[in-house]
Amino acid sequence: MKTSLIKGIVCLAIPTMLLSSCKKEEIKANKPIIQTENHDPEVRQDKFSKTIKIPGESAKNGFVTLKVTSNDEAYLNKYVAKLEQMKIILEEITSSDSKKEDLHPILEEESSSSVGMFFDWTDFTFDRQKGKRYEFKIQDKVQTKSTVFFYSLSNVHQFDIGGTVAIVSIYSTYRYWNPGCLYYLRANNCKWTLKNASGEFFSETMTYQNNLDVRCFKMPVGSYASFPNFTSGADIIYYRKAVNYVGPAMPSGYIDQDKITSGYGSSLVDPFMPSYATLSFYIEG
Repeated sequence: MKTSLIKGIVCLAIPTMLLSSCKKEEIKANKPIIQTENHDPEVRQDKFSKTIKIPGESAKNGFVTLKVTSNDEAYLNKYVAKLEQMKIILEEITSSDSKKEDLHPILEEESSSSVGMFFDWTDFTFDRQKGKRYEFKIQDKVQTKSTVFFYSLSNVHQFDIGGTVAIVSIYSTYRYWNPGCLYYLRANNCKWTLKNASGEFFSETMTYQNNLDVRCFKMPVGSYASFPNFTSGADIIYYRKAVNYVGPAMPSGYIDQDKITSGYGSSLVDPFMPSYATLSFYIEG
């Protein structure tokens, strides 16, 4: 990918490996979430990892086992310590557009290492009702339902959901610090790739503080939708992307489908650095 050359700026020499010039299965109702196979995104081999158990909203929900990885051990320890204060809530919603003002990052500080997240839902269950949509949320254990204060899965460079979800929302927080020109490269600086059980099906170049929603759905028999698609078993699964909540209108009669399994962010500027984002997940009933 080419990025534009900024004229009239004299840069210090920087390694050519970075820049050669300045560049301006389902979650069943009342049953554990089933682990789907073939979940192996382009895994970044982080040096450090910790595995923790995060409880559900009540004892009957059980707990989620979460492996968190990073190349920054100090940051990983802080991130995990914060997660250990949380509980997981699957909240019924009517829209996939999260209000960013209602979400608070796990940690305010950024880390160029960021974290990877790998979920195991074997010991978790919740009442999932057909036709309803649920958003994966995390909340402080001491808060109650009446307290609308949620934390986001921030600064994440890869995930394996440990099952399937219908919608993934990616809010890019990656910006590359150019050491030669002493400024941040923000525009078209990274790419996010999503997978289904068969492999990669979608990728998109992103800009700092842009939001990307990817939604999987099925059409009624005999209907047609002019959206990109992939085959899952005997079904044709369509998907729609929306950037900053703007995208083609959903067709009449669509049915959301939980088909996204994993994803990862990659830098288009530094081959040794992944990109990171704030992630939200939506599950169809």
